[in-house]
Amino acid sequence: MLKTKMARTTWSNIAICSLLDVALAYVIARVVSPDEVFVTTAILVVVIWLVPLVFIIKGNIYKTVLYHLNKSSVRTALVQEFREAKLPLLSGTDFNDPSDLYFNEVAADKTLPASATLYACMFVGQLSIIPKYSFVDAVVVSANTDAALATYFDEMRRDGVKPHKFELPDQIV
Repeated sequence: MLKTKMARTTWSNIAICSLLDVALAYVIARVVSPDEVFVTTAILVVVIWLVPLVFIIKGNIYKTVLYHLNKSSVRTALVQEFREAKLPLLSGTDFNDPSDLYFNEVAADKTLPASATLYACMFVGQLSIIPKYSFVDAVVVSANTDAALATYFDEMRRDGVKPHKFELPDQIV
């Protein structure tokens, strides 16, 4: 049934944590209500499992509200960082291209300045790690980064910057 070691470890951790939650609820139920131990235990288990869910939902609502309140200042700061890193305008780059595609191309291009490739590598790492921990944060970061890149590209085109031609290397080391 559980073929990988990771799956076995995950399910054994869930089982151990569930047993500890039930044991904690039982001990509290014995102290609080010795006459109705099983009903109180069931109620406490539900509370132990659902209260964190309320805080997670509340946190996601706060993140969403703060995203809408702070998006212009965050995007302005990102555009400034892009300028400092001297990120190029790649030929064929469109306003609607996702930011992870752009940063992967910049990170792979060895003809660009080191500041641009290092910044792009850092951003690729961030964009790949964030979704593993928080869906809301991933959506917020992607939206801000995409909008900031569109603004940055618009400024570069307006200033007459020539696009950098991206070519795949013959051998990727």
